[in-house]
Amino acid sequence: MTSYAGIIRTEAGLEDLLHLIRKRKQIIEDYYWKHVVTRDLIELRNIILNAELITVAALTRRESRGGHFRDDFPKQNKPLQQSVSQIHSSEMHYH
Repeated sequence: MTSYAGIIRTEAGLEDLLHLIRKRKQIIEDYYWKHVVTRDLIELRNIILNAELITVAALTRRESRGGHFRDDFPKQNKPLQQSVSQIHSSEMHYH
C-alpha cells in the first residue's frame, strides 16, 4: 500500500491500488464464506476493508492537506477546510 498510497499520491497510483485491493478483497470474501471463520480471518477481512476505505478517501480528496499529498493536486482547497464528508448508499456528500 505504501507504494501507491504513501507520502506522495497520484490518481493513477491510487486507481491501480484500488484495483489490486478489490481483487484481493474478492479472494478473501470467497475464502471467508467457504471456510471456518477464525479471528485471523476476521482481522484480514477488516484490514482489506480499511485499505479500500483509505484508498477511496484518498481518491476522493482532490487536494493536498497535512499528511495527504496528491502530486496531481498539490494545493489546498480552502473551502474544504471546515468540511465533513459522509458516504450514504455509495454516494459521497459534503457538509
